[in-house]
This record gives sequence, C-alpha cells and structure tokens, in this order.
Amino acid sequence: MLQLALARRIYRPLNNQRYLSVSNNEVCHRKTPYKALFIQPTANDVPDLPTEEISQNFPIGEFSQKYLKMISNMNQDLMKLLPSTTEQLPPRTMKDSFVSASLPLKSNLQIRERYVGVGGSLRIEVLLADFDFFAVYCGYKHILHPKRAINECPYGASLFTPGAHFIDPILNPHPYCVVTALVDSIYITNNKIKSYEDVRISGHVTYAGSSSMEICIVADQKDDQGVHQKCVEAIFFMVAKDCMGQGLAKVNPLIAETPDEQEFLKKGEFRQKMRKEREQNICKNPPSEEERKIIDDASNKMSTNRNKMKDSVLNTAFICQPQIGYVEENFVHAGVYAEVVDPKTGGVCKSNEFHYTFLIPREAGEEPVPSLHCETDEEAKLYLDSRRYFKKMMEDFPGRSGN
Repeated sequence: MLQLALARRIYRPLNNQRYLSVSNNEVCHRKTPYKALFIQPTANDVPDLPTEEISQNFPIGEFSQKYLKMISNMNQDLMKLLPSTTEQLPPRTMKDSFVSASLPLKSNLQIRERYVGVGGSLRIEVLLADFDFFAVYCGYKHILHPKRAINECPYGASLFTPGAHFIDPILNPHPYCVVTALVDSIYITNNKIKSYEDVRISGHVTYAGSSSMEICIVADQKDDQGVHQKCVEAIFFMVAKDCMGQGLAKVNPLIAETPDEQEFLKKGEFRQKMRKEREQNICKNPPSEEERKIIDDASNKMSTNRNKMKDSVLNTAFICQPQIGYVEENFVHAGVYAEVVDPKTGGVCKSNEFHYTFLIPREAGEEPVPSLHCETDEEAKLYLDSRRYFKKMMEDFPGRSGN
C-alpha cells in the first residue's frame, strides 16, 4: 500500500495529451485493442513523462520526529478542507485522470540495469511495482476541488487547486492520501517482453465510488515492425483516505460525456459488483449443487493422472504458503497466502492473499497437467475457492484455451 502523506511532489502530466476512444481504435493499427482503457495512446505516441519521475515522488525512508510532528500539525489543518459529501466535488471524466508514461529501457542503460535480471529477461516484479505508483498517480489526478483557493491554506497550493499538480508535505500539502486497497487482476498477454525496448504505460480511472477508484493500466511495447503491442494489463482498486489516516475521504464522481463512455463505465460498475460478490468466499457462500458434485469427484475418484493436493504445498522463510488449488486442462491456479507474526503476542494472521493462473505449454501427444485429488474438507474448500477465482479470471479474459 502506498501513501503520499510524506510525498515530496508529483509532476504535471504531459501537456496537450492526445486522446483516442475505443470506438476509434482502428486508428491505432493494433492487432489487440486495449479493452481495459477507453482513452488510448495513439500508435506512434511517445510520452515525455518518464516513469522515473512518477516513482521518485513516493519516497520511502526515515524522517525526524520534528519533521513528522510538523507534518502532523499541517495535516490537522488540512482535514478541515475535506468535503463531507461527493456532491461538494465537481464531476470528473476519464480523460481527466489519463496518464501515459515511458519506461526508457532502450535509451537509459542505468534504468535498464534495475529492470533486467541475470538471464537478461525483464524483471516483471519491478514493472508491477511501477504500476502501483502509476495507479496512485492517476488517482490523485482524478481528485479535484476547484473551490479551494491557494490563499485558503497557509502552506501553499495542492491538487485541490486548478492547475496545481504538485504535492509536497511542506510547500504543497494535500488533504488526501490515496492507497492501494486491492490489485484486482494482472494479465500478462505477452510472455516475450523485451528488456531492451522502451515500455509505455497508460491508464486512467474507470470507476469511482464515494471513496474508492478503479484504475485500469496497460503496458505496451513496440514489436519487430515498430508497432506497439500490449504486454501487460492490470486493474487496481484504490481507496482515498484523509491525510491523518483516520478514515475514508470523498472523491469526485466519474461521469460520461458520450454514450460510448457511458457503456464503458458500466463495465467498471459491473467489476465493482463482482468484487463485492468475491468477498463472499467459500466459508461464507456454501457450495452449489454443481460444486458439490465437482468436489465429490475430486475427493473420491483417483486416476493415474491425478496428484494429491497436499503434495503441492510449499512453505518459505517469509511465512508465505503457496499451494496449487485447481487444475483445468493445462491451466494451473495457485494461491499464495502471506502471514505475519506479532512479535509481542506470537499470534499469526494473514496479511495478503494472491491468486495466480499459469498456462503450461503442451506438445502434441503429451498428457495434460495432472488433476488434483482432495483428501480433507480443508482441501475441498480450497479447491472450490480456487475454482471460483479461476472461472472469474476466464470470464474477464475470454478466448483463452488450455489445449
């Protein structure tokens, strides 16, 4: 989770940004349309905003007690500026939060060193960390309160002020703190991401609740013909909190300007509905009749091409517990559960939960990936829970086949 209460500043996005709606996608000359975005960068657009400038605005380090106390006093004054309802904030559109930035792997060797692994491949985990910063950046661009004048705050202007796009805890404090609540999905569409070619990252807000925002991000890269092709697609769910971290803060509503935008925003509303339904896991939402038959088959029928679920458990020194929970054709769904230990009480609690789906290549004549055999009720619950996540993933990204 990223918090900007102590951020130095945030840079103004590229001026005169060119926008393109999905309905005019043919202008982009792409093989794969970027369905996650309504506003899309043009085919040959190279952003002037580097991702390095975005990430530098989120410093992580130690600060003196005197400095932190000063910031705390400022934040207490800023709390008075927060709106009590969304009606007090002007509506925003998707283009207001659109950002396109460049990761210059090709032209900047120093940056390339941080992103390339020992084998010469791109370190995808570093790229995904940039996505997190990028999502927060888009969230702050969405927030606007034009009624607040510069001279109303003794500490300077902020993103509340029209035209001001810098955040600094001293010169330019901000009453909001945007944090990452959930990484909804990450879809790697190209497993041959080049470590020697620039990566372009684009995204914008696609849903806004009273205090939450969904932000869709796409990373693309030029292919051998010089045409940008999608590499990674991700959906982040952000929450706006007050600068003291005491509660949620209201954000601007998101509106559509055209019928096409209205249809697109309905997709974000549907994903939010699905997120709430996913909160009802197997412990709260009992198995259906179909799922009962599925788990009966996974528990009682043993074949030559089936492995026991317990054989896939792996524990690490970081107290993470990965385990394969579901297999279908050549798809393997694995859950990773991270736990932390309270040093005072010794109690253990889950801190994070991750779900990964892998497609295992299979040559002609090879047997499919072995299915799973459940032996306990706990394994059966994990099996059904993983199956639900897998089926939801296949709905979100149709057209995939494990054959």
